[in-house]
Amino acid sequence: MRLALLLALCLPVSAQAPTTVDYGKACGGSLLLMTLPKIGEVVDVTVLNDDATAGLVAVGFAQVKIFMGGTAPHRCYLLVDPFALVPFTSLGGNGSAKLFTLPNNTSLVGVTFFVQAVSFDTSANSWTQGIRATVGL
Repeated sequence: MRLALLLALCLPVSAQAPTTVDYGKACGGSLLLMTLPKIGEVVDVTVLNDDATAGLVAVGFAQVKIFMGGTAPHRCYLLVDPFALVPFTSLGGNGSAKLFTLPNNTSLVGVTFFVQAVSFDTSANSWTQGIRATVGL
């Protein structure tokens, strides 16, 4: 563990790989997938097991944990302090959205951001887990 941390701190910016790490719990059965955030490329998300026809993807630069409803053990939480909200539509149980294209600028390598989706349903909204993403090459 210490060796991995030491190597990560010593690697030049050009050697940093993009990462995505799930955090928090989903409620309602939806799962969020995201492409690796590489400079110069499009960052896409997909919401799986989505019964709704529309929703929003929250993108931000900080984590939060704000109770949004539900009862134990199915409590729902907003896990991202939203900077931007990106709409998506769902077809056949899966929704997708193009979040943004990362500029081809190496100063973005190492920037961390957070993503979570909520699907709107007439019976109950479905919140995905959060994803912590770090921009890389």
